[in-house]
Amino acid sequence: DASPMSPTRSIVANNNELRIQMRRLQEELQDNQNELARIKAARHQDLEDQLVSELASHPTVEYIKQLEEDVKRYQMALQQERRRAIDMKTALDSYKRQTGNQWAGSLPQKRVSRSAGVVKMGL
Repeated sequence: DASPMSPTRSIVANNNELRIQMRRLQEELQDNQNELARIKAARHQDLEDQLVSELASHPTVEYIKQLEEDVKRYQMALQQERRRAIDMKTALDSYKRQTGNQWAGSLPQKRVSRSAGVVKMGL
């Protein structure tokens, strides 16, 4: 078929080619946008990791961490002392019941004497 294409066929063929090219370009654009979003997310994560690392090594942050550890340690010690005080109170109450509240006379009494404005306590 040596006959040249009719102008209408040429326009239709050209139109189809342009549509195919447009679809390819849209897909390429979408791929590029996805890649850009991935790169931005990775960069954001890198910056966040770097910032957290720098802040974590700052002397003030280290001092705050140490204070938080101290608070935890003191809270644990306080809980132990509370339990110890409760146990001692329970033991004292039990002793009082067993001895009929006669225990007060068997303990040494504290004496307070004042001389020249100084309080001296003794047994």
